[in-house]
Amino acid sequence: MIVRRSAASGVVRGSSRATFWQLVRVEARAFGGAQPGALRGALLFARSALSLWAHHVRVHPSGQALCLLGPRPWRVCGAAVALLVFTGALGTVSRAAALSITSAVLVVLFPSATWAISRAPSWRAWKKERPPRPYTFIGSLASVKPGAGAQLVQAVVSEAAAKGQGVVLDADNDALVRYYERLGFLAFKASQEDRPLRPLPVRMWRPPCTE
Repeated sequence: MIVRRSAASGVVRGSSRATFWQLVRVEARAFGGAQPGALRGALLFARSALSLWAHHVRVHPSGQALCLLGPRPWRVCGAAVALLVFTGALGTVSRAAALSITSAVLVVLFPSATWAISRAPSWRAWKKERPPRPYTFIGSLASVKPGAGAQLVQAVVSEAAAKGQGVVLDADNDALVRYYERLGFLAFKASQEDRPLRPLPVRMWRPPCTE
């Protein structure tokens, strides 16, 4: 059930033949809707491409669902260094061009940065909600085909169980909490005094299955 994306070609190995860019469209459509508007659609597409490139990916055989697991730290660090070197070199030739490229990157990354900052209050509560290590973390799940997302999550659970690992993810709302509970996940309960005033994502955990 698990299909791994080839880092070299971007083509999904296995029964799915989706390309990297097809997967980017799936993620952008799942999080932005069918017609998000030209500017928002372009930003979603760029962020989706960056996320897929920077993370380990699991893909449903249909190519209509995917999930992001852990980041690829060497890719992220390498890209940051390359960007700094490139813009620095470009700045010696054209400061305006270097500033334009830097601004474009910041525009693409700004929503992700604000999302991470908004979750900062969660970290204190989540310190009490750490499951036994090691575990597999699902960073996001995107699906445009009914049932494909659930099948993919179950496949990740099976893959993790083969390594003796559980699976951890964060549910952003009550509907997702109920969805993942149907898939066998349990919600951690932090003490109320550690909860900020605004709603937090709910950290959920599924122990290694024994099937």
